[in-house]
Amino acid sequence: MPRFSLRNPHMVIVAALLTALLGAMAFTRMPVDVFPRLHIKAAVVATFYPGFAPLAMEQDITSRYERFFTLGNGIEHIESRSIPGVSAITVYFHPDVNIGVGAANLATLAMGDLGLMPPGTLPPLVLEYNASSSIPVILVTLSGPYDETELQNQARYNVRNFMATVEGASVPYPFGGKIRQIMAYVDRQKLQAQGLTLRDVTNAINATNQILPAGDAKIGPYDWYIYSNSQIPTPEALNHVPIKLGPAQSPTYLRDVGDAEYAAQIQYNKVLINGRPSVYVPVFKQTGANTLDVINGVKRAIREVTGLRAGMKVGTLFSQEGTILNAVRALEHEALSGALLASLMILLFLGSFRSTFAIFLSIPLSIMAGFVGLFVSGQTINLMTLGGFTLAIGRLVDDSTVVLENINRHFAMGKAPAQAAAEGAEEVTYAVLASTISTMVVFLPVVFLFGVSRQLFTALALAVLFAMAASYLVSMSIIPIYCARWLNPEEALEAAHRQATGIDTRRGPLAAFDRAYERFATRFARLLDRTMDHKAMVIASALVLFVVSMLMFPLLGTRMFPETDPGKFVINIVTRAGTRLELTETAARRINDVIHRVIPPHDLKEVIANLGVVPNVSALYTPNSGEDTGQIMVALSAEHSRSTAYYERVVRAALEREVPDVRTFFSSGSIIDAVLNFGAQAPIDVQLSAPMSEDFSPMFGFAREIEERLRSLPEVGQMMIKQVADYPTVEINVDRIKAARLGITARSVITNLITALNSNDMIQPSIWIDPRNGDDYYLSAQYFEQNINSFQTLLDIPVGTRLASNFEDYHYRGAKPRPSSSLGGHEQSILLGEVATIKLTRYPSEADHYDIQRVVDVLISPSTGDLGGTLDAVRHALAGVKPPRNVKVYFRGSVVNMQKTFASIESGFILAVIVVYLVGVAQARS
Repeated sequence: MPRFSLRNPHMVIVAALLTALLGAMAFTRMPVDVFPRLHIKAAVVATFYPGFAPLAMEQDITSRYERFFTLGNGIEHIESRSIPGVSAITVYFHPDVNIGVGAANLATLAMGDLGLMPPGTLPPLVLEYNASSSIPVILVTLSGPYDETELQNQARYNVRNFMATVEGASVPYPFGGKIRQIMAYVDRQKLQAQGLTLRDVTNAINATNQILPAGDAKIGPYDWYIYSNSQIPTPEALNHVPIKLGPAQSPTYLRDVGDAEYAAQIQYNKVLINGRPSVYVPVFKQTGANTLDVINGVKRAIREVTGLRAGMKVGTLFSQEGTILNAVRALEHEALSGALLASLMILLFLGSFRSTFAIFLSIPLSIMAGFVGLFVSGQTINLMTLGGFTLAIGRLVDDSTVVLENINRHFAMGKAPAQAAAEGAEEVTYAVLASTISTMVVFLPVVFLFGVSRQLFTALALAVLFAMAASYLVSMSIIPIYCARWLNPEEALEAAHRQATGIDTRRGPLAAFDRAYERFATRFARLLDRTMDHKAMVIASALVLFVVSMLMFPLLGTRMFPETDPGKFVINIVTRAGTRLELTETAARRINDVIHRVIPPHDLKEVIANLGVVPNVSALYTPNSGEDTGQIMVALSAEHSRSTAYYERVVRAALEREVPDVRTFFSSGSIIDAVLNFGAQAPIDVQLSAPMSEDFSPMFGFAREIEERLRSLPEVGQMMIKQVADYPTVEINVDRIKAARLGITARSVITNLITALNSNDMIQPSIWIDPRNGDDYYLSAQYFEQNINSFQTLLDIPVGTRLASNFEDYHYRGAKPRPSSSLGGHEQSILLGEVATIKLTRYPSEADHYDIQRVVDVLISPSTGDLGGTLDAVRHALAGVKPPRNVKVYFRGSVVNMQKTFASIESGFILAVIVVYLVGVAQARS
């Protein structure tokens, strides 16, 4: 290669310029992100049925789908979460499975099992899983002088539409506010006085509000389109809908038993931004999408939003842009600093600006060639690829330095420049090749990694491999041409003369450094001479140092990535089990006040509280499980004076002291940690597992025992049982015999009950489309929420009528309802308390599964950066603890995956040592 380059210098130089140009283009066009594109083979199957309690959701929907999904192919394991009205099943596939085919298979299986689900169950959504879905890349906020319903409506039907067009963005429904709905609020006493039930009201509404085509008619010479008033024109028109019209009776209209109006669903979710009720649209990135592209796309889309009401403003909060750019810029700075320092060292040792420039050329050329390789292989500019270049910079100059030094040696022999360049480069061709291959082989362990770790470190390894391969080509082509054309042979001859005579008349800092180095080299040579006389002692000392270092290795802490300062953190809060949203909001405001008092104003940017959860798609993007849980996101200013970890500590201490009645668990607000933790709240998860036939109580009892045992460990910083064990619950037991004697069924009882409490959205849905803008809303009937204020109120809910519903339910042939003279012709209502009893108890607010086994999770966050040491301490502390019967203990979380990764790297390290040795054997031919 050196002689070919010297014979064709123009071709080689043009190739180098093209490489630099292509590298620069690739660098400007490659997306910038925090990590390489991660493709996790998993899909989420989500089913929604508002009104179902967690255990009912688990039993009637989640577990049935899970068992049916086992018919799929390539499944590695299944996880699920059942919270009120929401079933979320995450199916993980083996690495060789095509995720598109796997997700389509799940969708087919889900639709095949849909017919066996509870009546009214909607077809499930099948979405590709995203590891970063626990942390949004940016929040789009909507503010203005309007109530929460209007803000939510605009965010849902207007602003979100613009965000959904951003490439790579995943945009769920907005958080916060009240979801607009057309409500027919019914007065229970008036309904009872008319001998009616809510089922009668919903039947009348559904019968009169129909979205139906009217067709067209060919009359005369024209074809006439026909529009009808099958849909109620306005919500107020519902008040004139007849509910009952009996013989010799005046019609009973909806206005006689209630009132229809523009209103909102019962609020299950609330957002506070710096203590003010607000609404935001979270934007997540899709799997494989570029984070910065998504953020920039959202910012561009905001400028295009139209149709907002006067005074409304769209903004952004909690952007991950700064976290990513700061991390990338820090690595770019380190890479540039490393290149400059390496060049400075070369200048000091070679003592020649011309020689130093030759070496310096190899760094940008090799890196530009590396960018071309990364661009072609579909990589991005991220922490791993930049880290790979940073690692390689010191090694990139080695090949060129060896070649240049050997060419200088031939110059010192008096050879012509072209001959010295050719012979000097050829002499070290195989040595440099062996050295380059040995360095590349060090990254062989990446092959043995798995999952996300493999995808992360493959990008780093590719950056090093491309740069190293380019460095070898540069040293064998560009360096000989440069030396033959630009190096001065006289400098080499003078250097040889100085070395032979020991006379150096030069002046300046470079000459002084050379003389100091020569003195050091002379002393070091004497030391080597003495050590050669004591080979056994030197080898024994080296072995002792090796053994001692190996013994000290386990004492080092372990973590997948160094700790960073993201400038954000998240506080997961749990109030007293079953606390209403209004009281959880009060607790969040107290926490907001503490945060604003503890963190100085110049360091605090914003505090965003997301409380409760709505049973729709948004539930997939929040850890909240009910109205008693919440998530408070704290963002520090860009130039905060103290570290994020410091503010986490002081806020935690203040909350423990001032808000002791609220359980808190702090986690990182960085997308980096979100990806590394696979979206989990904590890196360590002690998971208790039991069969579906087992009750949750023993697991929760054992989880509390684990908490108590681990509390004294210095390695453990925080702990929290993820699930809430004792959510207040009412069991309603229908006496079917009593109901049958009164002529009603359990179905009639429960449908009237759910309609009274949560509307008829799922069991008898009716849609109203606003003719002004095409926005669609549920048209529902229920009691005023504030009127359900006691258990007696529940028992007084009408669930049937003695002279009408019985015949409808049981189809008594030949029987005819007879008016009751004592009630003036009105039927008598059957109240819930007549056919059912209630029992107060407590159940979990969330039912989680792992491989169709019930699980309870004890989340653990370490007190130091040593994640591996914390897990080892937890394992040791629990080694002698015996779990209850049929309960098994598993250790899960990112730390477990980290330890598996380290184990695979160790085996790969041994293989790399062997391969390096074999390369040396091949080089030495002995």
